[in-house]
Amino acid sequence: MPPPPPEAMKKFAVFIVLIFFLATGVFAQQKYALVIGNGNYTNISKLKNPVNDANDVAAALQSLGFTVDKVLDANLDQMENSIMKLRNRLSVSKNSYGFFFYAGHGVQSGGENYLIPIGANIPSESALRDRAINIQWALAELNNAGNELNVVVLDACRDNPFAWKRSGSRGLTVVANQPADSIIVYATSAGSTSADGNGRNGLFTSQLLNNLKTPGLAVEEVFKRTGADVARVSNREQIPAIYSQFFSTAYLGNKPQDAAEPVPAPMPTITPTPAPTTIPMIVQPSTPAPNGFVGIRGGIFTMGSPINEPDAGKDEFQHQVTVNSFYIGKYEVTQREYQEIMGKNPSRKTGSSLPVENVSWYDAIEYCNKRSLKEKLTPVYIISKNKDVRWNRNANGYRLPTEAEWEYACRAGTTTPFSTGNNITTNYANYNGGFPYNNNVKGEYRKGITPVGVFAPNAYGLYDMHGNVWEWCWDWYGSYYSDSQIDPIGEITGSKRVIRGGSWISVGKDLRSAKREVREPDDKNERIGFRVVRNVQSETIQVYQEIKYKKYDVEDESSEEIKNWLSFNVGGFAAGVSYERMLNSKLSLGTSIYCIFLPIRIGYTLPPPTDSITNDSGAGDYAFGIDAAFRFYPVETFFIGVALGYYNVKNSFIIYRETNTSSPFGKTLETERIVFTSSALGITPELGWKIDVGKKGGFFLQWGPALLFTFFKDNEGNSEWNAYLRFCFGIGSGR
Repeated sequence: MPPPPPEAMKKFAVFIVLIFFLATGVFAQQKYALVIGNGNYTNISKLKNPVNDANDVAAALQSLGFTVDKVLDANLDQMENSIMKLRNRLSVSKNSYGFFFYAGHGVQSGGENYLIPIGANIPSESALRDRAINIQWALAELNNAGNELNVVVLDACRDNPFAWKRSGSRGLTVVANQPADSIIVYATSAGSTSADGNGRNGLFTSQLLNNLKTPGLAVEEVFKRTGADVARVSNREQIPAIYSQFFSTAYLGNKPQDAAEPVPAPMPTITPTPAPTTIPMIVQPSTPAPNGFVGIRGGIFTMGSPINEPDAGKDEFQHQVTVNSFYIGKYEVTQREYQEIMGKNPSRKTGSSLPVENVSWYDAIEYCNKRSLKEKLTPVYIISKNKDVRWNRNANGYRLPTEAEWEYACRAGTTTPFSTGNNITTNYANYNGGFPYNNNVKGEYRKGITPVGVFAPNAYGLYDMHGNVWEWCWDWYGSYYSDSQIDPIGEITGSKRVIRGGSWISVGKDLRSAKREVREPDDKNERIGFRVVRNVQSETIQVYQEIKYKKYDVEDESSEEIKNWLSFNVGGFAAGVSYERMLNSKLSLGTSIYCIFLPIRIGYTLPPPTDSITNDSGAGDYAFGIDAAFRFYPVETFFIGVALGYYNVKNSFIIYRETNTSSPFGKTLETERIVFTSSALGITPELGWKIDVGKKGGFFLQWGPALLFTFFKDNEGNSEWNAYLRFCFGIGSGR
């Protein structure tokens, strides 16, 4: 056998090299880390464990496949150069992971955080800007790399070691502008101090090392477990803080073999009061939530507070409420968002990621409409010159939540005073910690708003529902009704609008989920902001395959019965204008154009196959069409003929389904309003009588069985032709 040609040998060699690279991980996830441990300070107190912490964290990260730069007892230049080196490494590969660990002294000043180098001479607070590492600068440098994920871990939350320290400036403060695709972890909560530890490592780092060494954990799980372990070991005297702007799934080590690709998390399971079967449930939204929003599945819950809840208000009478599904902003509207829409920022404390404040209810309404117009949505509110505001509930634009929607979203399935349980600390919300709820342990008072999203979200993924700023709701304030309500919208009129959630200056009891507060709609101050919601639009199901195969093949209902019922009732009965031209004494040609816009059906329709389907003939239903008829008059006033026509109709109906499995509420009724549209070609044999009114023509009545060839089509392009028989009746004129 002759040897293979040289070109073939080259290709084979390249193939072998590629296989080798793949097998040895050349194309694997790139991971780079910088670990800094500063302990041997000269002008301030020395720290025992940071160097040990850095050595041990560096070894752990190396075992996870990171390329690690370790810098011990670094001065300012060394720290700056090593951070920029990490940025340069990460910028080479967009899918790379970065990990920055620092142990040592850190202080806060003027709302910013600084890492203290070895040998730094910092005689005053103003010297920090030039002689320490600004954490915001370090974060910006890493963000400029444009890589997939950056993790920043700061075991620097120790007491300020300088003689010039101010009272109340302990530990680190919340990062004002956290970059996207980053996770920032503090060894303890903002404003608190962490323990250096009695063993080889600091308290936080010792628990972090345990979890870094646990195989198969996603990065979020590493820090969640670390936080829980630190809280447990310290008897909850030290609570780590985790701030995340990373919304995917990543593994610091090797991805476990059985780890499936991440899928969107389902709506949280909630356990409200069981629903009475007379109140229908609304199905979960099936379309993705808009960017920055969370889809909240409608349901039934108990609104208000029980009489035995500490500090419950007299106006918080418990009652059962059903809310429809809706989308709600994950965060309070920020100053950047408000500035982009309104062209101004009324806030007293400014910052792009801070919630907008000092806005009235009317300001919030105007923002909703302007944002809707900018995004080519239908504005929700109709505003008159005398400030009378009406709500178009069918519009798809932005709006304020109702008071019921707000409380439903805030509770996130809980029945306790707060979504966090029976108490809420300043580790989880921004409020005046000097006045905790129900005589619990005091916490921090930050004396101003904090950036949105720095505290952990509730079970629905919503941030700052408790504290930071009060949030405007749509409702006029009024007393609750004692009976069950469906999508309540408050009083018809009033003098004050509802605000919810509490603010940075509020005491603990005002952050309760049921707490109601009111302000005149013109009021504005630095404690009031808002968040926005959008309707979940009713699904337009234009083809019956979707009904047949996806939703309504329920017990005791055959899909064929539903199919026939829908088809027979398409269009109901339409009347309009007919015109007929006699060709001779026996033959004529006629045409009809008709259209109906009525809130009711007229004409004969089949009853639904079961009681689970009802007509819902809204004012938006219509039928229109055009046909041409050829008629024969055996006698002067009687004719027979055939008409060919095109028809287009829109019907609305409601389908109820009892279910035991698809709802966390147990055995309930689900309901959905379906908008059904169809086009059809029809052949109609005609029988009719004509009443002459002289030479100008006459009126005629006609009826007959129509054979309709109906075409169904949905938004996904699915389609189906069917043939159905129905009766029709008409009235017209001719000459």
